Amino acid sequence: MSNLIEEAKTILERNVKTGMASIGGIKKAYFYICPAAGKYPHQWLWDSCFHAIVNCRLNPQWAKQELKTLLSVVDDEGFLPSMIRWQGGKWPEILAWPLFKGNLSRITQPPVVATAVEEVFKTTQDLEYLKEVLPALERYYLWLGTQRDPDKDNLVSIIHPWESADDSPAFDRALLGKDEGRPNPAAVYISFYKLLIKYGLMGWMTQKIFSSNLFNVENVMFNCIYAQGLRSLGRLSAVVSEMEKARTFDKKADLVEEAILRLCYDPEKSLFFDVIHKGDSYERNDVMTISSIFPIILDTIPKEVVTKIVENHLANRFQFWLPYPIPFVSKEEASFNPEDNVLLWRGPVWINTNWFIWKGLLKHGYIELADELAKKTIALVEKSGFREFYNPFTGRGEGQKNYSWSTLVVEMLNT
Repeated sequence: MSNLIEEAKTILERNVKTGMASIGGIKKAYFYICPAAGKYPHQWLWDSCFHAIVNCRLNPQWAKQELKTLLSVVDDEGFLPSMIRWQGGKWPEILAWPLFKGNLSRITQPPVVATAVEEVFKTTQDLEYLKEVLPALERYYLWLGTQRDPDKDNLVSIIHPWESADDSPAFDRALLGKDEGRPNPAAVYISFYKLLIKYGLMGWMTQKIFSSNLFNVENVMFNCIYAQGLRSLGRLSAVVSEMEKARTFDKKADLVEEAILRLCYDPEKSLFFDVIHKGDSYERNDVMTISSIFPIILDTIPKEVVTKIVENHLANRFQFWLPYPIPFVSKEEASFNPEDNVLLWRGPVWINTNWFIWKGLLKHGYIELADELAKKTIALVEKSGFREFYNPFTGRGEGQKNYSWSTLVVEMLNT
């Protein structure tokens, strides 16, 4: 296990990017760890948060620097982009123009950042650092609550699949008009870019985007991470003696969790599903992905709901508990495809989602199952290295090598 720690350190060191760049007309110093040298050289929102969480154990100073760099681009309204091209763009401009404003993307990603900042503070107890980053952090979560909840039901919407698990089959109905099972990858990517182009022609105006009804999905995984971020913000606000803010953020987390249970839970299937909005109508999308079991990370989820999720689905060897758990898509789904290296979120195992579920199991007292998940996740990395994703049957590593967020496995050691 000590070898895994040293290998993780080496990968993170190799993927460090530093320098100076002009963002929004302001020259800034940057420090971040890219997901994988070569294919993924830029800074991504949730990737950076995972790198910082790992570095709380390996290099806390780097953790602080990475999150400070990330939060430095939060704009006055509170928007935090999914991707920052600190070293310039490598995409052909014909592809980049609808997605980027300068070197900042126009979409966001799952809001892990408050959770990551809380982990950094717990490790470093650096109060001055916390006070420095907290204003931008607050603006981002307030932006999510005001700009991404057009129906005011306390669930935030994503407007593009790239804001969550890019190629997840749970997005097929909203993106392609129907559940495709295993669609033509070209059709999926053409739909991705058509969506971006239409938004670009709207000037990325939020009201126009939601009025267009092109893609409005209340994604369970995104909202669970959002709720946990609000919890972190509440605790961090209390640390700096902002007690009214602490109560506000914690109350908002309660409302988000209640909405997830009320709007996304199917009691007959004992699973949670995304909500697709089309104007005033909406429907649950009943494709079984890891998002369907993600609410076990929540604080207020009823015990009986957690029990059904774990016993009926997570620990089910015909659905999620495969030889190397947890596949992003249930084995029972027609869309399950662990061999696909093009549409990536349709069957493989990802270390970051395993990490979330592992934390949820520990939170709700499933210690033995959490330990087993940790052991199997560690076994993946020992077998195949720090890869982008893994085959749930063979443990074979796929995608990019030396993938930075897979170092999250370090969190699972010695548990």
